[in-house]
Amino acid sequence: MSLPDAKTVDLRIVEITYREKGRGPALMFVHGLGGGSAAWSEQFEAFSDRYRVIAWDGPGYGRSGDFLTETPMVSDYVEVLARLLDALAVEGAHLVGHSFGGIIVAGYNRRFPARVLSLTLLQAVTGSGGLEPGKLHELNKARRTQVESMAPKDFAEFRARKALAAGASPALIARAAEVSYSVRPRGYLQAYQAMCAANIFDELAGISAPALVIAGENDSTAPQENCRSIAEAVPGSRFRTIEGTGHVIYMEAAERLNACLGEFLADVG
Repeated sequence: MSLPDAKTVDLRIVEITYREKGRGPALMFVHGLGGGSAAWSEQFEAFSDRYRVIAWDGPGYGRSGDFLTETPMVSDYVEVLARLLDALAVEGAHLVGHSFGGIIVAGYNRRFPARVLSLTLLQAVTGSGGLEPGKLHELNKARRTQVESMAPKDFAEFRARKALAAGASPALIARAAEVSYSVRPRGYLQAYQAMCAANIFDELAGISAPALVIAGENDSTAPQENCRSIAEAVPGSRFRTIEGTGHVIYMEAAERLNACLGEFLADVG
């Protein structure tokens, strides 16, 4: 399945690579820790006939530039996302955030609610911001050790196997891992520490846009019960579970995900 070519825009604080295809209301996809703009090939195909589909390589990912600070926070990712949408002349967008991307789009909504047409939290993680500093340090140290002990290809395959539901085919494992090959260790670890320091429930207050929360039945990274708690914190939101899926739902069950998201987007207009 073909992807639109990647383009790069200089946002002054960082250069960002992104892909876009189609015309219509903007539909922005924000990836998680192991993702990138190339993760959304099936979504580009499914929605670009009626939406302007956009996906970025977040700071430190793909060919995007790095944050200068070693410890960016969610607010820094939100600022870059806002600058990207400004540069693309997007005044309002349907936002879809996967995993850590769910925290980012929730943070964007908290800061720029008038620019959000709808909000989809796709297997959003909650973050670990409620933990004491010592525990957060241990989490970051353990993940850094893991990253530095493996070649990028081996680390990508290791994380793909953990993220996918049990019994995933070798082809699916290889495809999920391939998306992560371009993840640079520094960018990944910066995103990981920002995720650990965050608490999505701090970002959910005051959501007025239509919201959809999607869980994967066998997702151990963003368990169903956590996703349901997120949905319960957003009055009026819809909650859906897609059966038989791990944490890479956009590949594991692309057709069912696209149908669920498409129905929601059609309803909210």
